[in-house]
Amino acid sequence: MGFHFPGEFGPEILSHREDYATEKAHSEALDLVLGFDIPEVERRVKARAGREASLSDAQLWEHLSPNVFQTPYSEISRILREMAPPPGSRVVDLGAGYGRMAFVVEAFFPQVEFVGYELSRERVAEARRVFALRGLERSAIEEADLGSPAFAPQAAGYYFLYDFGTRAAIEKCLDDLGRISRSGPLVVAARGRASRDAIERGRPWLSQVHPSQHFAHFSIYRS
Repeated sequence: MGFHFPGEFGPEILSHREDYATEKAHSEALDLVLGFDIPEVERRVKARAGREASLSDAQLWEHLSPNVFQTPYSEISRILREMAPPPGSRVVDLGAGYGRMAFVVEAFFPQVEFVGYELSRERVAEARRVFALRGLERSAIEEADLGSPAFAPQAAGYYFLYDFGTRAAIEKCLDDLGRISRSGPLVVAARGRASRDAIERGRPWLSQVHPSQHFAHFSIYRS
């Protein structure tokens, strides 16, 4: 497999929608083409988690294969098309992993900015390396503990919320978005049972203002 980014990246991911296992395998192949060395980075993540007791309560997912917690590029494309961020807007990924969403944003959505937040410094460093390698100009990824009281995400109109950590951390992150929503409407794509349940049960400002859109692995909410 070989292509030029971003020109051939979009058609490449749009061509793979057979089934979820195939989408995941295809995304792993794209990671290699883009230049990621995810197995080595995950080895370092796991090694540091083993050395530092302070990480025991922080969910780095180092015990899982990256194939489990990474969202396939083709699904990211579907999520963003449903969110439909316009030129000049910002998309924020809460629990960004290796920043896969940045590549889809830059390939499909001209003049849209991407900001990702990820707990693992190793994944952040690798994402930044590949962003630079592929010439991403509108994307940034930052190391952040989303559950920390000291953290607050950048204001944006569009958020992707993954089941990145504990239920308490997800609830705290949604409280952050609630404060941001007081300044303007938000679109939130939630992926995973915990994030969607937290919104449905306790965030009427997000789940009951407009009809929600539900898909196999994610839901779209609008405040």
